[in-house]
Amino acid sequence: DNSLDSLDKHADVAAADAKAKYEQAQRDLDAAIAKGDKKAEEAARKTVDETKTAWEKITAGTAKVAGDVEEGVKDAAHATGHAIDKAADATAKAGKSAVQGTKDAAKAVGDKAKKVGEALKN
Repeated sequence: DNSLDSLDKHADVAAADAKAKYEQAQRDLDAAIAKGDKKAEEAARKTVDETKTAWEKITAGTAKVAGDVEEGVKDAAHATGHAIDKAADATAKAGKSAVQGTKDAAKAVGDKAKKVGEALKN
C-alpha cells in the first residue's frame, strides 16, 4: 500500500509539473502574440505543442498504470479468494471425513461392547 501511495504521489507530481510547463508555454505564446513577435510566436507554439504532448502522455501513462495496478489487485484478490475456497472445501472434506471416522469408530466400539455384554449374559 505504501509503494502504491508513493507511486501515486510521484505520478501526481510529474503530471502537475508537466501541466505547469504547458501552462507557462501557453502564457509565453500569448505574450509573443501580444507583442507581434512572429519568431517568438513560432518558437512558443512549438513549445506549447511539445509540453501539451508531454502532459497528455504523462496523464495517459498514469491512467494506464493505475488501471494495470487495479487489474493486478483484482486478479490477486480473485486468486486469493479461489485459494480460500479450495482450502475451505478441503477443510470441510477433512472435517466430514473425521466425523465419519469418529462415527465408524464409535459404532465399532458400541458393537464390541454389545458383543461383550451378550457374551457376559451367556
